[in-house]
Amino acid sequence: MKTSNPIGVIGLVTRGLRMTPFAMDYLLFRTSTYITLARIRFDSGIGSGPEPYRHFMSTDIEAPRPPAPAKCWTCRRRRLKCDGTIPACRKCITNGLECPGYGKQLKWMSGVASRGFMKDTAYKSDPTPSRPRKKRQDLVVLEYEPPSSRVASSACSSSSPLSMRSSPPTQLTDPIFQDMGYNARTPYRELMPLVGSSEGVANAMMAVAALHAMHGSIGSPIMLAHAAQTNNVQINENQLDVFQSQLLHHCISFKQKALEFLSVALQNPHQHNELQTFGTAVVLALLECFETGAGSWAIHLDGAKKLLEAGIQKSSTLEAFVEELMLFEIFGSTFVPPNVVSTSISTRTFSTTASETILFCNSFVCPVELLQPITSATAKSRTARQAMLNFSNTSECTSAIADLKSDLVKIQQFHSSAWVEKVIPVTGYLATVSRQTIAHMCLIWKLAAAIYVSRLLYTLTGDAQYLSPIVDDLMTAFIPIQSTVQLKFLLWPAVIAGISTTRPKHREWTLSTLDEIWRLTLCANAKGAAMVLLKLWEMKDARIHEMGDDRGEDWDWLCDMSTLDGYWLLF
Repeated sequence: MKTSNPIGVIGLVTRGLRMTPFAMDYLLFRTSTYITLARIRFDSGIGSGPEPYRHFMSTDIEAPRPPAPAKCWTCRRRRLKCDGTIPACRKCITNGLECPGYGKQLKWMSGVASRGFMKDTAYKSDPTPSRPRKKRQDLVVLEYEPPSSRVASSACSSSSPLSMRSSPPTQLTDPIFQDMGYNARTPYRELMPLVGSSEGVANAMMAVAALHAMHGSIGSPIMLAHAAQTNNVQINENQLDVFQSQLLHHCISFKQKALEFLSVALQNPHQHNELQTFGTAVVLALLECFETGAGSWAIHLDGAKKLLEAGIQKSSTLEAFVEELMLFEIFGSTFVPPNVVSTSISTRTFSTTASETILFCNSFVCPVELLQPITSATAKSRTARQAMLNFSNTSECTSAIADLKSDLVKIQQFHSSAWVEKVIPVTGYLATVSRQTIAHMCLIWKLAAAIYVSRLLYTLTGDAQYLSPIVDDLMTAFIPIQSTVQLKFLLWPAVIAGISTTRPKHREWTLSTLDEIWRLTLCANAKGAAMVLLKLWEMKDARIHEMGDDRGEDWDWLCDMSTLDGYWLLF
């Protein structure tokens, strides 16, 4: 169809586009160029039918589009008025900015592997540095040493306040502890693989960590300070800052979760013989030691031993914790009344262990040749006391006292230097400690054990020959260890020295040593030991004033300790 009538063309266009008369008048009046273009197209014989209209509309007349959002993302961010032009804001283009449009913004994430051993691992691209950086120097490891109250040695240079050493070569084996020496490893590190599989172990360890951090932030065992005033711990959080209050809440909540896990596990017969349940009980006992040193550690200890007797699959982790459990039992029994701590594990172990067996090759460096007489003396003294109270079984009392004397002879005949020469070649841990330090620690344990057994014999027999003045020797043996980190393992010998002395200088030395152990460990039982000694000294001084005994030799410190609140774990 050919026509030169513009009105006819407009009529066709308006019918094809279904335009209103007002729109047609507007087209005739304002857009004469469209009419001319339409005439050219139709006169050139483009064709008829709907196809020309579609071509005409797509070329010259734009179809109506939905209204754009109020602002593009660039104008929103710049807080400017946007003209809403599609597809890009003209204001952004005029200012030379990139207009992201009006749709949803896409955020590119790092790529994640979907298969293989690197599955679910994100690959992050290194950011482009804005300026050149200096070449990185060799990596060094700072050796942290707790601040000491003593005067620094003149050999230390003022230009190097921190001692540095080259980083040791890492190993492919044991990646978690590859930079740690044997002296940094404890049985509690053996629980790290169990954290992911045991909620109880994880919560118990997190409670210990939060409590340790809180002690470091506050500078004193806050739970011990409040427990000493009342039987229940009541803490005023207004005395703590925000960080300390959060640590306190973490400690309490994690401990509660660990206790709930242990309660549920004990009710499940399938979890009685699991290492996770046993480890949770042991860590909770350690937590009580960190909190006050006089909490329910004996309950957790007894529960852990019952779990052990029920049967747990043997492993290196289990063996390490059995040894730790024995140390809790042996030294915990020395300062508590009878029947508080049972001796089933240590008695069974020592009865089946040869004398030359090297047990407890850990940082305490207390030989098994000394642990055996300490355990035996504690049990025999209780047997003798019970027989003396009954006034009936004299032979049993006599036999127990004879065994005590035999234990004292074993301690006195122990040779520290010979033990060191025997242990070092076969023990990896002790090979990292100097032989002199090991020998001094053995000597300290030997003298402390001799004083402990001698005091037990004196309270049973009243024989003054067992009051040999070796307390001075014990304090002298501490001198080489006083400025080393190994001092933190000698809490029990320090308490024995404090109990056995009446001199003011010796008491000052004992309190200073316990304070140093607290600084090294942040464990509340060190401060608790000082509190116990102050109370015992007060009782002893009062008895000396009443009885007129200048030396106080008739003082039965075990009897006085039984009158104190709580069962103290002082080791």
